Amino acid sequence: MPDNALSIQKFPRPARFVRIDVRDDGVETALTAEFRLGEEPQTLGMFGNKELVAQDFLGRFVRPLRYHIETFRKRQSTSTKPKLLSWVPGIPGSFSINPGHIFQACDAVIALDTNSSQHLLGDDKVSVLGVAITEKFALKFPKLVKFKGQYAAEFRNLIEPKEKIGWAIGLRELFASDVLDARWRIVVIVDAFANELAAINSGVEILPGYRLPEKVHLAYASADTAQLHAVNKSIRVADRISSDVMKQLFKTQGLTKPNNPIAGICTGVRYWRIEEVNGKLRMGTQM
Repeated sequence: MPDNALSIQKFPRPARFVRIDVRDDGVETALTAEFRLGEEPQTLGMFGNKELVAQDFLGRFVRPLRYHIETFRKRQSTSTKPKLLSWVPGIPGSFSINPGHIFQACDAVIALDTNSSQHLLGDDKVSVLGVAITEKFALKFPKLVKFKGQYAAEFRNLIEPKEKIGWAIGLRELFASDVLDARWRIVVIVDAFANELAAINSGVEILPGYRLPEKVHLAYASADTAQLHAVNKSIRVADRISSDVMKQLFKTQGLTKPNNPIAGICTGVRYWRIEEVNGKLRMGTQM
């Protein structure tokens, strides 16, 4: 279907809540949108590039108050419950059923993933946060995504909930080091707590006393389906960074352990820039 092709659907009456389902190549994409009172659409159009337009009964263009996009596929097991591939918030000012719209609608899209080792490194339990920062561009192909920055945070004896603490500390350091700008609209792709993300994006605390910074939104993507969409590939890269750094920490001889604790959180943390050499990731300079 050409990008400029337009399919139009008219509702019997204006609808404040709208759900759209599209099935393509074994994947179901579902958009759920809520419109303001007085701005309910009666006509909805979808272009070939998955961009949407809505008009009320007077023909005025309207945009949703909020919306989100979910993708699912049938599980390979005998379970009849579909597997959630991604949950992506709609970005204000945009209206699309393409989960990849965030790569164009935002100033930055990053992926954060924390892994923990089952083995001790000396006397310490080790966790590593992988950080993948994508380039901003118009995503015309669902699987295409490029990365311009890769980082990691090495934690010693990190407490639970490790994923949420990783999000908070990762964002804090990225803002503090000017990798991210507080004026930007940012989406952070994660692979945990999918059922809590809508509430967190609405202002619910991630951790006691900590909420998302202004203009930052969380999205969910499964790392084991990276061949499908750019959001999934992004979290897969963050997972790879985390796993590779973990392996290198255990292999490196004579590596001193970090001794800068975060009170009540971990006994030490160290930040790394990640380099890619001949297709392999390695720890570069400490930040």
